[in-house]
Amino acid sequence: MTPLLILLCAQSDAEWAQRAQQAAVPLLEALAKGIREAGDGVPVRVTLERDKDSLVYSVDVAQGETSRTISIDASGGKILGFVVRGRDHSAAIQAARIGLKQAIEAAVKQSGGTVVEAELSLIDRKPIFTVRIVKDGKVATHRISGESGEPGAAPAKPDPLEERLKKDKLGYSEALTRALKEAKEGTLYQVKREPWRGSVTYDVRIAQDSGSRSVVIDAVSGKVLENLAARTPANLPRLGKIGIPEAIRAALEKAGGEFFEAFLVTRAGKTFVVVKVIQSGEERTRLVDGTTGEVLLPEPKPPPKEPGQ
Repeated sequence: MTPLLILLCAQSDAEWAQRAQQAAVPLLEALAKGIREAGDGVPVRVTLERDKDSLVYSVDVAQGETSRTISIDASGGKILGFVVRGRDHSAAIQAARIGLKQAIEAAVKQSGGTVVEAELSLIDRKPIFTVRIVKDGKVATHRISGESGEPGAAPAKPDPLEERLKKDKLGYSEALTRALKEAKEGTLYQVKREPWRGSVTYDVRIAQDSGSRSVVIDAVSGKVLENLAARTPANLPRLGKIGIPEAIRAALEKAGGEFFEAFLVTRAGKTFVVVKVIQSGEERTRLVDGTTGEVLLPEPKPPPKEPGQ
């Protein structure tokens, strides 16, 4: 197994734990920065995530029938940019009697640990805050009532992401084709597939000469939900002979699973496509050679620590 593949094949808990350890800026501090940057609105989500080689916080602030997602560098707190999305969170906000910050504090009070993600949503028509906390290298997911501010009797199990992704009726090939057609030109460098309000969406990032576009497509109806300007990552990898659609197909044919993210990376002068899937409840990473299309798989039990950490 190559060092590059070891580097990219962290399991779910290990990856969250590593993010928590590497982030120099606490989540609540990033949340406060995001709210100030938005100017007005109600925060509904904050998450610590990887953006290629960087670790960033994404803070979603609802503003009427849209929301503003602010990206913040997790190492120094610098505001990296924002994108406006056409997502209406007003029903959940109106139903909740507490805010995101109070829900985070309630979850931490219950178990301690480092918060890496928190989000407000409607579950069975009730406002629920889902808060993910890393403690002792493990991730616990807590549900906090948006009505009472009280935590559940016990940490909730993670959502069945694998089953929710199966609601996709469009398929990645058609979704990516529609996104490229909507953008009119450019190079596809990242795609995320995620559940949204009982449906599934594709967030497709396309690099153009003038910047990047974020095209969001409903995977059930096929409708284009957004086509907005987005931040272009620094040192964007060059597209190899094998593009993201071909890499996703090769990875799924090789080992199965439900894909939820794919993006280009460059290592040692070579282009690869990282394809992330969820399989039997666990996140797994496939690495596809951008020149040959060869699919590299992780070992059944990867080392607990990554090289250089």
